[in-house]
Formats: sequence, C-alpha cells, structure tokens
Amino acid sequence: MADVNGSSFHLLLTEQDWFTRVGESGTPPVVSGDPEPDLEWTPTCGLRLRRTVPFDRTESLVRLQPDDRRGSDRDVDGVFWHVGEDAVSLWRTDEGDATRYWPPRAAVGAETFSPCTPSMSVPTRLGAVVATRDRWLVVGLLDTPGPGLLLLDLLGGGDPVVRDWSAWVPDFRPVEACRRPDGGLLVLDALPGRAEPTRIWPLDSRADPELLIATEVEAPVFDRCAELPPDESEEGDTGSDEVEEPAVVGLPVPWVLPLQRAVSVVALDDASYLVLDLASRQVVRFEGEARAGHLDLDIALAGRLTDPTADPAVRGHDIAVVRDTAGRSILFVSDAGGDEVFTFDVDDDFAPLAEHFPMRRHHGRGLVSDGESVWFDTARRWHPLVTRGRSRHRSWGTVVTSEFDGHERGCRWHRVLIDGRLPSSTSLRVETRAADDFEALAGMPWRLEPTPYRRRDSRDPGDSSDFGDRVDPEAPGTWETLVQHTDGRFCQLRVTLESAGGATPEIAALRLVAPRFSYLHAYLPQVYAQEDAPTRFLERYLANPEGLLSDLEGRIADVDLLFDARTSPARYLDWLNSWLGSVFDSDLDERRRRLFLTHATRLFARRGTPGGLVAMLRLVLDECPEAAFDDVADDPTFIVRIAERYLSRSVTIPLPGGPTETRVEGPDEVAATDRWVPGLGSSELHQRFREALVARHGPDWSSTAIGVPDWLRGRTPDEVEISPLTPVAPDAKADWVRFLGGQLGLRTVSLTDAHLPLWRRFLLQRHERIERLVSAHQMVPAPSSFDAVGWPDRLPAFGPGLEDWTAMVSLVVPIAESAHRFSVLLPVDLETPEGEQLRLLERARRVVEQEKPAHTVFDVRPYWAAFQLGDARLGVDTRLGAGARRAALVLNRSRLTQAGLAPPTTHTASCGCDHD
Repeated sequence: MADVNGSSFHLLLTEQDWFTRVGESGTPPVVSGDPEPDLEWTPTCGLRLRRTVPFDRTESLVRLQPDDRRGSDRDVDGVFWHVGEDAVSLWRTDEGDATRYWPPRAAVGAETFSPCTPSMSVPTRLGAVVATRDRWLVVGLLDTPGPGLLLLDLLGGGDPVVRDWSAWVPDFRPVEACRRPDGGLLVLDALPGRAEPTRIWPLDSRADPELLIATEVEAPVFDRCAELPPDESEEGDTGSDEVEEPAVVGLPVPWVLPLQRAVSVVALDDASYLVLDLASRQVVRFEGEARAGHLDLDIALAGRLTDPTADPAVRGHDIAVVRDTAGRSILFVSDAGGDEVFTFDVDDDFAPLAEHFPMRRHHGRGLVSDGESVWFDTARRWHPLVTRGRSRHRSWGTVVTSEFDGHERGCRWHRVLIDGRLPSSTSLRVETRAADDFEALAGMPWRLEPTPYRRRDSRDPGDSSDFGDRVDPEAPGTWETLVQHTDGRFCQLRVTLESAGGATPEIAALRLVAPRFSYLHAYLPQVYAQEDAPTRFLERYLANPEGLLSDLEGRIADVDLLFDARTSPARYLDWLNSWLGSVFDSDLDERRRRLFLTHATRLFARRGTPGGLVAMLRLVLDECPEAAFDDVADDPTFIVRIAERYLSRSVTIPLPGGPTETRVEGPDEVAATDRWVPGLGSSELHQRFREALVARHGPDWSSTAIGVPDWLRGRTPDEVEISPLTPVAPDAKADWVRFLGGQLGLRTVSLTDAHLPLWRRFLLQRHERIERLVSAHQMVPAPSSFDAVGWPDRLPAFGPGLEDWTAMVSLVVPIAESAHRFSVLLPVDLETPEGEQLRLLERARRVVEQEKPAHTVFDVRPYWAAFQLGDARLGVDTRLGAGARRAALVLNRSRLTQAGLAPPTTHTASCGCDHD
C-alpha cells in the first residue's frame, strides 16, 4: 500500500499480522513471556498487555454452611422468591423488603379467633424454588403431607396445586431446581448424608413428569387458622376414611449421578447441566448421566492470586450461569466465606476469568440468575453482582516483528505510525534495526527511536471543532515516531508495551513507511544536500511539516470516502443527511442510518406510496432492515402491512336471535342467481324490498299490529317502493340500509342531500355534456347545466338512469367515504410486553406521520397472526400462546382485549403489625 506521496507502508492490522506473519526468513514474530505471552490480541482493542486476575484474598470472618441455603429464584417480572428462615414459608421481594406470600397469614378481624379446623396441616419444610417462563412458581415439598411439588400460578392466581410423589417415590427430596432452555425444569433430588446417589429429574414447565398423575390431586385449602394447632376430631369422626391413591401413568427415568453432597444445579443452553458437589469440591458438567468435564475448586485460582501464600481453594456455596454478550457461558461460584464470587468460562474448560465480584453481608440463601445477570441476598433484599472496577495487566511485553522488505538497497525508512490508545501510566518503546544483507540483519544492534508523540488529527469536512481544542489523553489516536538512522533493504521492529499494572497500551494498527519522502530532495535545490550531517538534520527538520501536510493531502485525496454512507465515519452521518434536507429519528441506530442514506434515492422516489411506507417502517422496526430493500413483489412473511380503507369490504347483517337493531360487521354471501343487477329493472328491486319487509315485520302492517315500524303502519306492501335517498326516519333508514347492504349485496352507506355535489360530479364525468345526460335519463323538464341536476323523485324503471343510481350507491359513495384513509398493521409477538408494544406503535406513528401524503388520515394497530386455514402452518406461520391466561387489568395501562378482571386471591396481605 502507498500514501498520497507514493511512499509505501507495511501494515500490521490483524492478529495474524502480529503473531503468525512470516517474514522473508520464514521466521514468525517473537513474543515475550513464553509459554504464556505477556501480550494478547482482542478484536475490539487490538494488541495489548495480557490481563491478570486481581485476586487479593483475605480471611473471611463469616463461614456459610450448606444449611444456610434456601430455595430462591427470580421470575420473568423481576420478582424474587425464596424460602424463609423457618423453612416452611415462601417470601416475595418486589422493590422493597420481603413479605410472606405463602402459607397465607390469618386474617385480621373479629373472626380471627373463631373456632375452626384446618383442612390439612401446613408442610413442615420447603426445598427448591424455581419460576418458569410461563409464570408458574414450583416449590419443593420435603415432608408433610408427603414429598412432592407445590405449583402456584403467578399470573392467574387461585389455589395452589400439589403434586404428591409419596405414593411412587417415597424418598423424593427436591432440594434444588432450575429452568431448562426449552422451558422445562431440572429437579435435584438429594439430601446431605443420604446413602443413595444424587438424582436429577427432568420435568416439563408444569412440573408434570410425562403425565405423572392420572387423577388430579386437589390443592389443599389453607384456612385462616391454618397456623394454629388443630382442634380435636369431631365426635363420630374416626378418621378411617380411605383416600383413593392417584394412579401412575408413567414415570420419567431420572439421571443418577455419582455425587454424595450435591447442593445446586444449573442448566446450560446445549442441554448439558452443572452440579455443585461439596463432597468432591467440584463443579461437574453432565450430559444426561455422562460426565462431560469438571472444575476442581481446590485449585481453581492456583497461580492467579496476588499473594502467593494465600489459599487458592474456592469453598463453593452456590453456582449460577449467565450468557455474556460474546455468547460465552459464564459460571459464577460464590465462596463459602460469603464475601466474593469468582467467574469461569464454561466453554473454555472452566478457565478463570479476570472479573472479580465482591459481596457484602451475604445472607447465604444463594445466587439467583435470569440468564443475563446474577443477584445475591442480604437479610431482606437482593442486590446485583457488580464487578470490582479495577483492571490488572502485565507490567511489560515485547513483540519482535518479522522482517520487512524495502525492495531497494540503502532504503531509508521513514516513520512508524501507531493507531490505538495510550492511557496515562502506560508507554510505548519502538526499536529498529536494518541491513542490506538478509543474513546480516540478525546481528545488527537494536536502535532506540524517539518516544512516539500523539499527532493532532486533521479536521474532516463537517467537523466544526477548533484546532485548539484540548485532546482527551484517554481517547484513541495516532502516535508517530520518526525513524532516525535506519537504512537498509530489510528492517525489523521491536515494540515494547509498558504499564504500571492498572491500564494497558492498545495498538489497533501499526504502519511502517518507506522510503522516506523528503521535502529536501523534492523541493529544495541540491546545494542543500551536499554534506551528509547537515543534510540529515535538515531532512528530519522538514519531516515535521511533511507529516502534517501529507496527512491533510491524503484526506483530501480520499475525501470521496466521506460522501459514501458505507465508509463515512459515524459522526458525519447527520452531516450527510442534512444534504438531503432530512433529519434522523433519535432512535435510529448507525446501521439503519447508513441504510437510509444508501437507499435515499429509492425511498424518496416511493415516498407517500404504500410500498414506500412499508419500506420506511421496516427500515426503522424490522430486525433485519436490509430486507426492506429486497426486490420481492409479494413478501409472504409476517411483516408490516398497509390496509387502504377503500379496498375493504364489509356488510351489515343481523345477529341470529338478537334484538331487532343488533348488527355486526362481517362478510355475507349472495347466490349468483339471486343477485340483482340494473338489467332486471327497478320493479324487481321494489318487489324484493317488499318481500324483505314482509319477512322482517310480517304481512300485517295495520295500525294495531305489534312490532311494525311507524313508517309502514296503515300501508300495504304494494304501496311501498324503495326510495332513491336514505330515508330520514330511523326505522325506515335501518330497513333501507339493511336491504341494500345486507340482503341485496350492494356496498353502501347512506345516501343523503349532502352527497348531491358528489352525484353531480359523477354524472359530469360519466356523460360529459348536459344534453347526453338529459337524453340518457329522459329528464323532464331538462336542467340547463349539471349544477341544476337534482335527485330523481323515484327510481327509473330501466336504462342509464337506474345504472347511474346503482353505481352511486354501491361504488361512488362508499369509495368517497373511505378515500385517503388507511391503517398500518404492525406484527407484534404474543410475548412482547405491553410497554414495548406501545413504544413500537409510537415509533411507527412518527414514521408514518412524516412519510404519508399530507391529505391522508391513518391509524396504527398491532396484529398478532396472519392465520388462514389451509395456508398457515402451526409453529412456522403461527403459534399458540397462553391466550386464556390473561393478565390482570390495570387502569390506564392495560388493553381491554389483553387483560381481564383478576380473580379473587386466596392469599391475604400481611398486616403492618405482624413481623416474622
């Protein structure tokens, strides 16, 4: 590659360039610190000093015990659940201190102390707690009335459901559980000291092991006196009634693990899972029953502590797993000391990570994770784990590059340019050596070059900042050093990164320029280059303005890159958009801004059209905005849709068995043989109207008849004709609209005197001259102009007059009433929170308001499926959701179609005077 002056430069940019690039000798670069290099490469930072784990372990004053653990979890709504200190109560924490949720407390009131007998005793101990993604809370029951699982519906409420396992698995002890990626559960069945190995039960989201129970076990009803000692049995009640045991349909086969003190389990995305075993002091990875790896906690931090004399063993208390932004599974292990959490990369054979998470006053219930973050508990609250804001790096590291070829003997190497960051307390050293003979290069001494200095960046078009602005020393930039006395065809660099430990230099790219472009030889007379020593000084002196001017000249030569939306820096996109007279929405990210600028010509050409609106909406809202510009005529996917009102078709029909005036909008069917057309004449239309009235109101229209509207009383069917205009009387209007729109199949609204100008314009467009209209309609007397044309007194018998009226009623008026109106339909996922749906609709409304034609009216609505029987595929085009389990209605927040009145809960709120 070459710069604007024609000087070529050698570029080190990628990891392969720094660590595996082979020079002319066939030897790769040499990196200090072998076998573990002092330098590392990261895609975001480039070459930097390797990070070290900043573990400063101190002896903890607290020692957590396995008995301190309590079942706990966090549901999808951000509410924390855990078993209380008494091991028999379930507590709820939501934006405040914990409150007991179950069993319900005794109600406060006069009847609190009235005699009552609980229906059953409260379970003495609770174990696992896990919240499923579909808002069920599963709690392990360890004792009375029998080992099993308790299910509470967090969304719909109601009584809990008990799944009693005592009849088929008497020794079932669900001490821990976790969610699986597929929505199911893993239940850890183990107790400390039990001789049998640990068992893992895979269950579905309802904790039902493959239809485990044939007959549903009724949920216990906990009375308000459930916490009081039960009274003696009533007289005559011997308690000998036999209870029918539920039939077993089929049990899943548990995974039996060779572990003796397993206390925690977490599921991974690849169907494997991790188990913390206190007996072997390991975190073991399993695939089913097969062992797939392990982390030895006794040597987890060996060689990575600041104090070499400190104990490297991690006394595991609980584990959790999250997936970071890079897609790695990160294991969190809390220490039994209760004051720190260590992290490991599960995918990298449990390699320790540099992040260190301190804890304060950890109560020991355990760690809780939602897949993205981890929390720990204190006495009554849950706190997120936050890494300690301190980085540690190696103190120095050196890389010796492979050989660079200048392609000419005596090549004078020019300068080294380093792009990256150089924070305070860090530095760079650059050394060079060169020789004309390849074999002699290895014996040449290293020459230390001047300390690199930061170049002041040249200003780009659109950048209004002043040259005198202070440069942030922590910001990325370009550092330059001028090579002093390095002449020869072959050259090598030795770059040393140095740090005090708290930060590191970062090198994103390195450029070595050769041969030197000299202002002395290019622009000055040769007399200035006659002596060697002064010449070299003058040449280096003139290299200072050359470095600044060459950079400016290079930017001018490449200025076209600033005008290309694909290559222009992100900070100039608003400047480019101003050329188009447009303004970006504040929510539009860089990727979508570049797409808009790239396709601006196409978008402006289609602005105001349905296709242009869809393209803009997909650009702003679609997860794959590039698809908005695919040349596909009919996209069958679930995308944004524009429904123009004039294209809609609906008719008014009566509800079967409903009141007289009850109607719904919906499709209707009219047989082809029964359809009226103008060719049949108006007499046929009048006759059908009379038959429809007789069928609706009966044949007796006398003044004493019941249910006959006033406008028909005292008339005979032969005296009734259909009016050209919509009648004014409500009953007559209802019959007129129902007949033409429903039974006749014409698309109609109402036709009144307000539509007279529209009638005249329609006749003018149709007949063009008043003489033709008079002749076609046989008007007597003849109007002088179209402005004098009125409504016909009665429907013409045949001919153009009847055809024009029919077109007016069925086409012209309905289209005029719905013209320039459209609806924007947005696809919304069933699981999308309501707040996110409202933000989506608001963004779409802003886009349409800017892009629509000025005279149009629109509305934005969501839609959840495009389901057509015979066309849609369940699970591909559509899917089933928990539609029957509506959320509770919240005033001013919920939609009527998405929420309902919450059923009365059986759990009474705790009173302020009751403390546990």
